[in-house]
Amino acid sequence: MINIIETTDAARHLDREDLQRFTEGEHRDIVLPVFNIPARYLKLPQPPLLFMDEVTEIIFIDQSAKKGVIQTHVCLEDSPLGGVAGRVSPGIMVESLQSCLILAACLNLDIEHVGAYRYRLLEGEVRWLASLPMLTDQLTCKVTLSGRFNVGSIYIYHVAAECWCADTMLMTARAGRLMFDIDPDKSRSMAPSNFVVAAASPSTKPLAHSGTMSQRQQFSAEDVAAFSEGHTYRCFGKGFEQTRWHQRAPRIPAGMMRMIDAVEAFDPKGGPWKRGYLRGIMAATRDKWFFARHFEGDPCMPSSLMLDGGFQLMSFYLAACGFTIDRDGWIFEPSTANFFKYKSKDEITPDCEDVHFEIFVHDLLIIENTPTLRADFSCSASGRRVFYAWDMEIRLTDDPLFKPVSRDAAPSDDFAAVLPLTNRPLADIEDDMIIDIKEANWLYDHRPVYGVPTFPLAYTLDLIASAARSVSGGQKIVGLQNVHAMKWIIAAPDPVKLRTRVTRLDHATARVRLAVWREARNPKLSRYEDAASATVSFAPEYPEAPQPITPPPDLKPVRDPYTAEWAFHGPAFQKVRQMNMSRSGSLTICDASEGAVPIGGLAPALIDAALHGLPNHRPRLWCHDIGENFVSFPSNFDEVQIFGPTPDSGEVTCIARFGGYDGDRLITQHVDIVRAGTLWMRFRLTMRLFDLGPLGKTPSDKRRLFLQRQHVPGVGLSRMDGETTRLRIQDMQSLAFLPGTIEDVYAIPSTEKHPEWQIAIKEHVGTRTGVHPSEVDCRVAASSEASISTLEQLCRRFRIDVQDDGKVISITDHPAHAS
Repeated sequence: MINIIETTDAARHLDREDLQRFTEGEHRDIVLPVFNIPARYLKLPQPPLLFMDEVTEIIFIDQSAKKGVIQTHVCLEDSPLGGVAGRVSPGIMVESLQSCLILAACLNLDIEHVGAYRYRLLEGEVRWLASLPMLTDQLTCKVTLSGRFNVGSIYIYHVAAECWCADTMLMTARAGRLMFDIDPDKSRSMAPSNFVVAAASPSTKPLAHSGTMSQRQQFSAEDVAAFSEGHTYRCFGKGFEQTRWHQRAPRIPAGMMRMIDAVEAFDPKGGPWKRGYLRGIMAATRDKWFFARHFEGDPCMPSSLMLDGGFQLMSFYLAACGFTIDRDGWIFEPSTANFFKYKSKDEITPDCEDVHFEIFVHDLLIIENTPTLRADFSCSASGRRVFYAWDMEIRLTDDPLFKPVSRDAAPSDDFAAVLPLTNRPLADIEDDMIIDIKEANWLYDHRPVYGVPTFPLAYTLDLIASAARSVSGGQKIVGLQNVHAMKWIIAAPDPVKLRTRVTRLDHATARVRLAVWREARNPKLSRYEDAASATVSFAPEYPEAPQPITPPPDLKPVRDPYTAEWAFHGPAFQKVRQMNMSRSGSLTICDASEGAVPIGGLAPALIDAALHGLPNHRPRLWCHDIGENFVSFPSNFDEVQIFGPTPDSGEVTCIARFGGYDGDRLITQHVDIVRAGTLWMRFRLTMRLFDLGPLGKTPSDKRRLFLQRQHVPGVGLSRMDGETTRLRIQDMQSLAFLPGTIEDVYAIPSTEKHPEWQIAIKEHVGTRTGVHPSEVDCRVAASSEASISTLEQLCRRFRIDVQDDGKVISITDHPAHAS
């Protein structure tokens, strides 16, 4: 039997005034209006933590089975607990599901008890499905309790919930457990079980870098307060100067909703997995505002505020890593990608000592120009861990509601005095250009994996420097800092549309961003996406050149690197005339004259040639800690110093020295370019390592032939095991670091939904027939069991079986195979 009770009639309306009766004092004899139910087990948080304006509906599905549904409305427009940019904070959205307490009270009528009791939300899984709502929005919250069980004096309800705004579902929660405890003194004395932190992060994806990172490892209460008020430079210091002119800097909530008082440790290489760590502290003093409101007579910190502290700490981490510098007006919000799980094993009370928030980074990625951080979150108090969340994910995203005003105003904080008025930022200068490979056909000679042509990072450097000249006032470019490549710029098949945006920071520096047009299938989603950024320095004259670095000892000549499989570059980039190599560095002689590649302002072909003296095909030559199957490509020019005009003729000497390895995926190289005995350019370069999987273990000459679509016996991503071809998904992904490579090498359409199947099938048949996989024409058609595929190649038909367990694709000849 389903008993539905509507509350639309004004005389039977459970409104804010009714709800507030159950936030304080004893009310065991009070009857819930409308529902005619004793409220003996109902206790609600006091304002401002009471996030219900009205109960609109209660449905008792099965009283005996303790199942029910409740629906409430709330608008937080007048709440002092607002988030950032007029939005509701993530933790507050979770707390708005507190109507489960009313439903549980209605279903607890069979429990006979006199004395203390408490409610606690023990665990659950939450996923955001849309952007954070505005404080002015009316939210509809629907909570379901689907059964109850008990262990002694503790009763546990199964909880699920949804939060809506109009017709849009904003958030969903599942697998929740709500505890009703009628003997809290006894249960509090029980030792809570420990949380287990995984010994290794499941992620091995390269971590994104913004090009600028705060050099501070600790942040005071004043620093964190400054960040919450939008004063990013005050908090993070050197390298964040551009943020002084932010009009609405990305930030965490201020006032009552700020959960972080200070940051004790910031370590981008720390944590249990060495992928990033941040630890914040909150003084859990007795006068914290939430203790008096949650709940009367039973004070504790809401788990929703602990959760919000986790999101705030993750936001702080993204900012400390420099991702807010070029994103004025953007906001932090939970990612909509996946559910995350949380669990509470203890509580924070007024007697607790300082509360520590920690995040352990799994991933830091740039997803469609959106910095996204995934991490585990821990909350501890008095030396014990009380709350843990797995795989929380937050993103820094553009706010469509942000409307910037003219940029000729003063900076956002009190740093205006450091520069004369005439040196404050001008309006951004934008310029658009198109690079068509049909005209710039020299780009075909820059194919890092012998397939897809890309822009060399040195060419990107030159484009940035050329854009910066528009605000140099005739001064000379003497340096570039944090030249950071955010993505590969693919040069073919279509013309590349670029946009540069230059912001003058002061009389001597400018910030430049280079964006590339992304054509989406849905035209409404087509847009410019950031591809690179840098800070450019100017001066009236070039600085005096220091002495070049000393060439490494024990140099030995290397035969032509372009025929020795040392470098992948085609004729337009073959500038090295002589190469000498040692175990820690190199010395090369390069041709500085202009060739097919335009010399531009910084001679990109010459700078690129200076990198040919690095063992990028086998970085292990300079560091034995690096695996055999790794190659390296330039990721950042950390610092570039220029001491004179750009060479345009003759020969130059390039000296390279190994700078270090971070133990993960980054190595540092130091390079000097010397003209006629005088240093012209010096730069420090970060190279990123890429694991080529099985191909990385293949001799470079054979690997090159295979990537150029030539059949090489025994070379490929899969392996033959008797009559079965097996392809590990992770080995396929080893070629996916450069977009379009897999499609080019294997001749797979970019629209293919299962490229892993195509690769495995093509390599299986290619091995049997002695042809390169790209020559195999594969058409996959699933049977009723989705395990039979057909394939036609060179007028021969093959029928095969495909097995996919999510990690390995296995291909065997079908018993009915015919050839």
